[in-house]
Amino acid sequence: MSFADQVSAQASLGAMRCERFRSLWHHIELEHVEPELIALAYKAVPNLPVRQRLTMRHFLDAFFEPEAAEQMLRLPNSYWFHSVFAQAVLTAAINGCCLETDRRNRISLAVYNLAVEALRLAASARFDLSLTLDRLSPAQVAARTIQGILVLRTKGSGREAEAEILVNSIFKID
Repeated sequence: MSFADQVSAQASLGAMRCERFRSLWHHIELEHVEPELIALAYKAVPNLPVRQRLTMRHFLDAFFEPEAAEQMLRLPNSYWFHSVFAQAVLTAAINGCCLETDRRNRISLAVYNLAVEALRLAASARFDLSLTLDRLSPAQVAARTIQGILVLRTKGSGREAEAEILVNSIFKID
């Protein structure tokens, strides 16, 4: 199995394991990343900082150019992080840019954008993404939230916690 195939497989596995978070906003931390994906980052860049000092930025720089890494850090949760990661590796391969262990071919912002567009296109087959939140019925809000097109961000904790509904940045249409 090629290095790119290994990365794609681990990112896809991460998405499956994090599927329960698809609708919930949470900040992405290194602890949410598949351990095998981190091991592949060390294979790509052997001189990465030791695990205790490794940051998300270090990890992402093994696979993504800085502008694309910045966008990855803005994703709403670990499910979408892994989903976009897997799609970006696939999109890179389709566009003739396979990841290598020597960092020659990292994922560019252009490839990242193509990957996000592929996910957006798949969702648009089922949902009209041009509808704003205020134009959706409660059933439409529920359906979009279940799919992660809308995400819930909680403020506070316990019974006093409030939930805010946000459009997932992947599915925002400018």
